[in-house]
Amino acid sequence: MSGLQNILYDTITFRQLEQWMDENADMRIIDLRDPPSFEASHFKRAVNLPYENIDQWITDLPWGELLVFYCSRGSKSMMVCNRLSAAGYPVVNVAGGYRFYKGNYRESGAG
Repeated sequence: MSGLQNILYDTITFRQLEQWMDENADMRIIDLRDPPSFEASHFKRAVNLPYENIDQWITDLPWGELLVFYCSRGSKSMMVCNRLSAAGYPVVNVAGGYRFYKGNYRESGAG
């Protein structure tokens, strides 16, 4: 990985995201995985915007709101953060991917 990847945005861990949730931080959490993966389990308060449909939803993102992205392994969320931070959006990438997350904010089902 390049040392330049995080110049325009921050990368956090799921543990840090849990701390932000505990503090009721104002943010929008976006899960980039496919709908079946999201429905099986996802981070609490996350909305599902599949990476494969990025061109359909990217122009509808709220301007100025902190956007926190995660995916299965961390690579797609990093690409989205690169693209959006270059456009001026405040974004954060969650490192590592959801497949390793075992914490308290795991939610099953679509709700």
